[in-house]
Amino acid sequence: MTRTWSAVYVHLHRDRDRIDAFLLDHLAPRAEELVARGSAKAWFFLRYWDGGPHLRVRFLDADTDAVDAFSGHMRAAAAETADDAVALDSAAYYANLPQADPDRWHGDGDVVGAVYEPETARYGGPGALEVCEDFFCVSSAIALAVLRSAPRPHQRQAVAADLTSLAFSVLGFSDVEAVRQARGYHAAWDYSAEVARGDGRAREEAEHLFHSSPSRWLQRRARLERLVSTEGSSTHHLWHRALSETVVKLRRLHAERPLTNDLTRIVWSLLHMHHNRIGLDIDDERRIAWLLSLAYPRWEPAGDFFAPGVASPDRAYAEASKYRTATIGGEHLPRPVPHEEELSPAAAPSRTGLPVVDLPAPGPLTAPVGDVLAHRYSAHGDYGSRLPLADLSSLLGHAAGISRARSDEPGRHRPPRNHPSPGAAYATQVWVVARNVEGLEPGAYRYRAGEHDLLRADGAAAADGLAELSPFLRASADGRPGAVADTVGALLVLVGDLGRLREGYGQRALRLLLQEAGHVAQNLSLCAAALGLRSLVVSGFADDAVNARLHLDGVDRMALTLLPVGSEPSPA
Repeated sequence: MTRTWSAVYVHLHRDRDRIDAFLLDHLAPRAEELVARGSAKAWFFLRYWDGGPHLRVRFLDADTDAVDAFSGHMRAAAAETADDAVALDSAAYYANLPQADPDRWHGDGDVVGAVYEPETARYGGPGALEVCEDFFCVSSAIALAVLRSAPRPHQRQAVAADLTSLAFSVLGFSDVEAVRQARGYHAAWDYSAEVARGDGRAREEAEHLFHSSPSRWLQRRARLERLVSTEGSSTHHLWHRALSETVVKLRRLHAERPLTNDLTRIVWSLLHMHHNRIGLDIDDERRIAWLLSLAYPRWEPAGDFFAPGVASPDRAYAEASKYRTATIGGEHLPRPVPHEEELSPAAAPSRTGLPVVDLPAPGPLTAPVGDVLAHRYSAHGDYGSRLPLADLSSLLGHAAGISRARSDEPGRHRPPRNHPSPGAAYATQVWVVARNVEGLEPGAYRYRAGEHDLLRADGAAAADGLAELSPFLRASADGRPGAVADTVGALLVLVGDLGRLREGYGQRALRLLLQEAGHVAQNLSLCAAALGLRSLVVSGFADDAVNARLHLDGVDRMALTLLPVGSEPSPA
């Protein structure tokens, strides 16, 4: 039977607390009463921004007169609480909402009927949408309970983190997959047209929360799992049961006919809408996602970064990754490593349809090797604010490109490159954050050695604020060692694909990856010297600040080394 949803939008120019109060004191009681009288089968709500801040209410198979009466009650309630309204300027309100239409604006207290336009494909198709709509109703009831019992923002964020963790459990994520998913969700909002790009504060706040009390967050998940394993009626129990039933139904539908969206994406949408209902914004969601990504590895950071004990993480890893005489030729024997082109589209770092910049052919390097070795140095200070595209092309092609001279050698299954790599896996990629490259728009690019081109990965925002990534990328020439960030032609980032290399080398992979990155960094440094360019190998940087800038998960793919490159500054 076809469902019919009625929609009512209640516009409220109020802060979050006053909107919550209106929802709890006026809107929810009237909506629940309407359903209790049999004038509608169910209802749910969400918060929205287009046209100004408002609450969207939807009733299933509702009596038209009852919905009209509900709208009248909402107008009266908004008028009674009009003193709670604040002055809102549409231009200022829409400043961080790139997709908004500034001409579509309603005043405080406006209540309008609307046509329900479901996002059917987003929720998996017509049958799956009905399953998700049923969950929307349960989510709304849970959200109201959370709003009543957890009035402070930090309390609601803690509940949201719990419910997200339970969603990971329902989906059966491993710890590694949970981290991938959480960081992917954190990154995904940078590509949304609905909100402004994140500035890193949410991630930093999550790191502060976790590292100020790691055991609290590490133990919380185990307590949650024990809690929902027993019978109960708490919000956590209700959420876990409802989401579990929803996922079972969606999987059953998928078995009959493939859903129009991935199940994991559908659940993320359900999570997002629940976060919306409890009044969280996108930065809150970013913060929660990053916080969970830190809690899932299940290990507590060492209290002393320089702890000398034999059980310190670095010594423990050195021991765990050793080859032994008895195993090196047997159970630890390397296995095949998939090439990037062999990965599934979801796992591969490149995406179809992204802009590609063809690079000119690399020019020859004519400087004698001895002279290059003698004159290579770490360049500090001004980087000239320019880098010719031809020089960037030569640098990348010679340091990390294909060895054309050896490409025809017999027995090669992959084109050889100009640096050593374990199993010819070439798990170290060179990313280019272009800032002052002549003929190249600012932004982030990934160098593709086989094609000798740059695949655009992000826009100009990626090249802003480079000084935030490392104390050795300074904002000004202040006499300390390092490069002046604003003057670099490009910041090269060596990115390691640990997840791919682990398939062939297990726990040895990180050692081998760091070796390969060292080979590439030395090649870049020497080739820069041969081209008369300035460069500096930077190993001191905020790892996850760089990872987040490039939308790397920091688990399977991570930044290993930074290398600013530029030209000699013009004489004063």
